[in-house]
Amino acid sequence: MVYAMLSIGVLGFIVWSRMVASPLLKQRLNKFAVGLDNLVLWDPLYWKNLHSYIKWAGNLHFYRGLFQWNNLIIKNDIIEDPQRLYANNCYTNFFAVYNAIFSDNIGKRNYPDNIWLGWLIGFIEGDGAILTYKDSLSIVLTQKDSLVLEHIKETLGIGLICHFKGYSRLIIKKNSDIYLMILLLNGNLVLEKRKNQLKIMIDAFNNKNFKYQEWLSYRLSDKLPFISSSPKISLKDSWLSGFTDAEGCFNVHIVKRKEMKIQYNVSLRFILDQKDEEFVLQDIRNLLGFGKVSVRKGKNLRAVFRFSLHSLTASKLIVNYFNEFGLKTTKKFSFEIWTKIYFMLMRKEHLNQEGLKTIRLLRTNMNKYIIANRYVGSKSP
Repeated sequence: MVYAMLSIGVLGFIVWSRMVASPLLKQRLNKFAVGLDNLVLWDPLYWKNLHSYIKWAGNLHFYRGLFQWNNLIIKNDIIEDPQRLYANNCYTNFFAVYNAIFSDNIGKRNYPDNIWLGWLIGFIEGDGAILTYKDSLSIVLTQKDSLVLEHIKETLGIGLICHFKGYSRLIIKKNSDIYLMILLLNGNLVLEKRKNQLKIMIDAFNNKNFKYQEWLSYRLSDKLPFISSSPKISLKDSWLSGFTDAEGCFNVHIVKRKEMKIQYNVSLRFILDQKDEEFVLQDIRNLLGFGKVSVRKGKNLRAVFRFSLHSLTASKLIVNYFNEFGLKTTKKFSFEIWTKIYFMLMRKEHLNQEGLKTIRLLRTNMNKYIIANRYVGSKSP
């Protein structure tokens, strides 16, 4: 009799949980998830249905497993969701380990936030190299502008800068630093070539560091999975700012036109170059709604694609975007001058000789920064 009553009670609880508790839980989750760009759940019991309630929330980070760092328990092992969309706050794994490593120095040094990290990912995609040679793993940034490399090193607190004639390199190769960068880049890369480089690095990292873990103060709960999905390029995050710092150019085009009032036409140009991967420039063109993508041939016969935007209407989008998500190389000075000329054009000051003279002078000053930012080893901006 007692067992029968207990059985009925257990059965009743299960039915109640299915009919009452589950809808309530779903309702609570839905209310919690509305408007969120990013939602992180930790699933210690491996409830596979749980993610269905919040998959639509924007960006799902789903964790299984733990590892320990100096007695601090940290969530690890991200599971890729096939519906994953890009969100600004998708660096949870990175911050968990970063905070543990630098816990004694937080507040005493520059600290990367989501906007800064988004910029860095775009900058690495455009100007970085994710290198794997046998057991040697490294991420290298090469720049004429050594100050931006100093800024990255100081903010991240990792890497080594080497100076050469005419350029400098930030080299990240310490195993624990590579682990941090993998956590940052994994799932947040746009370019296929960078994703391919990262996949090779993750495979090598897994093979290497499950054999040799003396550099770790913890044991990984499982091998790092490679996340193949790509974020969506957006004007609501800083990826495009970093990519422009690496691959972009602002300039002013002045051509003789007899039909114009003062016989000259002035136009602003925003340019992005990219080898091989036309699709990313097409995505940027579709995002802005203006501009065109053309193909150029490099010296090594590899296709170099160029996105160029000339529209004065679209220039307003560019001005608003980079005012919100600022550039960090000396290109920010080119952009400041470019913006001044934009407002002069909006006020139609280019239609008189005095305004045109001022624009020519501003363009001369801007060209100094364009020359300073030419690619290392390249003769074109």
